[in-house]
Amino acid sequence: MIRVTLLTTVGCERCIKVRHLLDILKQAYPELIVQEVDSNSITGQDVMGKYQVISTPAIIINGKYHRLAGYTEKELRKEFDAIRLHLQNI
Repeated sequence: MIRVTLLTTVGCERCIKVRHLLDILKQAYPELIVQEVDSNSITGQDVMGKYQVISTPAIIINGKYHRLAGYTEKELRKEFDAIRLHLQNI
C-alpha cells in the first residue's frame, strides 16, 4: 500500500494541480491511498510541525516528507514504482 498525505491550503492553485495529478495516478496505482489534509486544520498543523513543512502543497509518502517544488508526474511514478517494488519483495 502506498499512503500519501497531501497537505493543502484553501485557494492554493498548485495544491489543486497536485490533487488532480494524484487522482490520475490512482488509476495506475490502485494501492495508492490519498488523504488530503488542510494545512490550517489542527491535524494539518500537527503534520506540518512533525515534518517541518513550511509551505503547501506538500506530500508525505509512507511516512516520508517530499517537498513538491519541481516534482513531476515522472518523479512521482518513479517513487511509487520503487515503493511498489519494495513491497513486492517483503
